[in-house]
Amino acid sequence: EMLMKGIWEANVKDWKALHYNRHGDFKKQVDHANTWNRFWDGYKDPDISSDLSFISVALDLAYAAYSLGYQKQEEAPRIWAERLLNLIIKQRDPETGIWPNLVHPQISKRGLNIFGRKYPQATEPRVYVGNQLNHTITQMMGMLAIVENAQKYSRLGEMAHIKEAVEKHIIGFLDASYDKESNKLKSIIIDGTDLTDFRIEGPFRLEKLYFGAKNGGAFLPQRITPLYTSVCARGYRVSNGRREFRDYLRDMLKAVGIGDIGIEKNSEPLLNFNTNALEPAYIFALVDLFRVEPKLEFLKMAERIGDNLIEARQHPDSGLFTLEDDFIIQNPVMDKPELQEPHEGKSVIEILGDNHKIANLDSMEPLALLSIYAAQTGKYNIMPGWTAGGLYLKVSSVGHILGKEIQLWFDKPALKQFYKDNNIDCSWSINEN
Repeated sequence: EMLMKGIWEANVKDWKALHYNRHGDFKKQVDHANTWNRFWDGYKDPDISSDLSFISVALDLAYAAYSLGYQKQEEAPRIWAERLLNLIIKQRDPETGIWPNLVHPQISKRGLNIFGRKYPQATEPRVYVGNQLNHTITQMMGMLAIVENAQKYSRLGEMAHIKEAVEKHIIGFLDASYDKESNKLKSIIIDGTDLTDFRIEGPFRLEKLYFGAKNGGAFLPQRITPLYTSVCARGYRVSNGRREFRDYLRDMLKAVGIGDIGIEKNSEPLLNFNTNALEPAYIFALVDLFRVEPKLEFLKMAERIGDNLIEARQHPDSGLFTLEDDFIIQNPVMDKPELQEPHEGKSVIEILGDNHKIANLDSMEPLALLSIYAAQTGKYNIMPGWTAGGLYLKVSSVGHILGKEIQLWFDKPALKQFYKDNNIDCSWSINEN
């Protein structure tokens, strides 16, 4: 309880405006007894306008407060959580239903600096471009986790309007951004404006632009992260079978060669059991789909992809999971090759230049395999809640983060040479043995 209250106390900077910051103030003096007892007289304009109030932070805060309120059967933390979510919902686009990426006015005009000449509505909170298109997946999973948590504690009636707003946001985003023909996401303003062909042209006051934008370039459509299949399937289940989620899930699974789940809920699925698909997200999606439509084909496909994961990514000796060498880590953002970052579009082996020496322990393959067991046995209560793996900014659902710098710590001669090449005075001895 002290931790949940402490997170709110550390991150909320102005309680009258519910202005929060992604960077918590952990030196702050906290009165845990009065966290939820503050006077409230409606939303006020914030006194602070320099902090970045990304909605990911608000979703974490809301989930924490709701969970605490459910477990302690206290209304006060749930009220504050609802106030925070209502603040975001107030700022969604009235036509599309898409939520802003962050709330509160900003001093910096990073969005307008890029798009403002043509699109004066393209402020930073109102655009989803470049890597943000796959980053926002964690926000969607967080929203659905809040709704599912309310269902778990039989409190959904308290937040029916929030559930509806979450569904409209996800569906509205996919309506505006997703192109099923290419299975890619287009950069958009939350009013639905397509920014794909917008050519970024200066002069600019600042040399470095935001969102990965480069002068003279245009944002490429982004190869969609497999986690969107998980979002659609989770949305389908949590919404009690809303058709739009199923339709998008069908398109995405067909696009990656898994096959056709069927045009209707009662249709016979036509799945490709020779598929080489091996993302954990596909397993999560199929298990959620199986919970709504208990067709044996969906479980068998999840098992097939589980076999693919074990064969392609699990080390035979250690049992740890790593990405395959030809896996492409990150999409190029700009359309012109000369404006792309060196790591964009590169495979794992191109980035590492060597074999794997590390494996991240937040990889999601074990959790995906556990979800198959849960579906086989009906023991869904053994599944911990989850949102996404550590690679959420890129194109996997795995949670592996790769880089030569990390691997240096496991290669002492290379680490020693790195210090020498970069003129770093190493004050401690590197024992090559």
